[in-house]
Amino acid sequence: FYGLVMGIRSNGGGAALVRVDDLSLLDAGVLIACGVIGWRLGKPLRLPAPSLLGPMILSAIAHISGLVELPPPTILVIIAQLVIGTTIGCRFLGAAPAEVLRDIALSVGVCVLMLSAAVAGAEAVVAMTNMNLAGVFLAFSPGGLPEMSLLAVALGQDVAFVALAHLARIVMVIAAAPIVFRLAGIARNG
Repeated sequence: FYGLVMGIRSNGGGAALVRVDDLSLLDAGVLIACGVIGWRLGKPLRLPAPSLLGPMILSAIAHISGLVELPPPTILVIIAQLVIGTTIGCRFLGAAPAEVLRDIALSVGVCVLMLSAAVAGAEAVVAMTNMNLAGVFLAFSPGGLPEMSLLAVALGQDVAFVALAHLARIVMVIAAAPIVFRLAGIARNG
């Protein structure tokens, strides 16, 4: 969808290939520390997707402060994407084929609606602000914070902007959910 509908290509326009041996020992040590410490702090701080968001916040701080210059090695980003995809795919283990087909059909319909809204919203923001369409679309795209952040890294987009937009969405949903459920209960009991 990203390339087909929006005409945005990742080949040549994304982040440069970063090899593991491109990192200095300091860079590697800081990124590993960000991962371990962020993972350990994420859950007690009650962050959404704590095992990803905790390390991502610390990594962002390390990159913004200039302590680390390079992004994570490309091979590690690819492995992370494979692990996330495999984890999602394994959730279908033991499901009946009819149930999987029904879920696929519903998913395609909802996906088309949500992607259409993301494209329209991204185009509107770009028209008003002159921001990069690719980054704004990723920020508005339906998907989880971890997945969209990894895509932003892989496609060379502003990871902080994409992650912040998805984090803001999560916070708004968490804040609004009790109000919506309360209003729905009042309307039902009405």
